[in-house]
Amino acid sequence: MNLKEIMVSPGVDERTFGQFVRQCREEKGYSVRAFAKILGCSAAYLSDIEKGNRYAPKKYLDKIFEVLDLPETDRQDFEDLAGATRGFLYEDINSYMGQQPLARVALRTAMEENASDEDWKMFIEGLKKQ
Repeated sequence: MNLKEIMVSPGVDERTFGQFVRQCREEKGYSVRAFAKILGCSAAYLSDIEKGNRYAPKKYLDKIFEVLDLPETDRQDFEDLAGATRGFLYEDINSYMGQQPLARVALRTAMEENASDEDWKMFIEGLKKQ
C-alpha cells in the first residue's frame, strides 16, 4: 500500500491510518496479539487503533513505523496519516506551530486564499533556497 497515494486520495479519515496499519501488519504475517506484544500494548488497544477508535501515541507510532519496516521516505506521510486519526493534529509539527506565530498566520492566510499545491511548492522551494 502506497502512503503517498493514500494521502492524496479522497476520504482519508480517522479510520484510514488503522486500516493501513492492519493491512501492513497482515502482510508481514503478524497476528494482532503478536504485533501488540512487540509494540508493548494490549491486543485490544491495537485493535482499537486499527478500527480508528483510538489514536496511536508517538511512542507507538515510532515503533509501528520501525516494525513494519517502512521506508524512511514515507515517514512524513505516515505521520500525516496518523494525524488524520486525531482530526489532523500532527505531533511532529504541533510544538513548532505553537512557538511560531507567523507560521500560524501563514497557514491561515494560505487557507483564506485557497493556496494550491503549486503555491505551496513555490513556497517550499523558496525556503530551501535560503
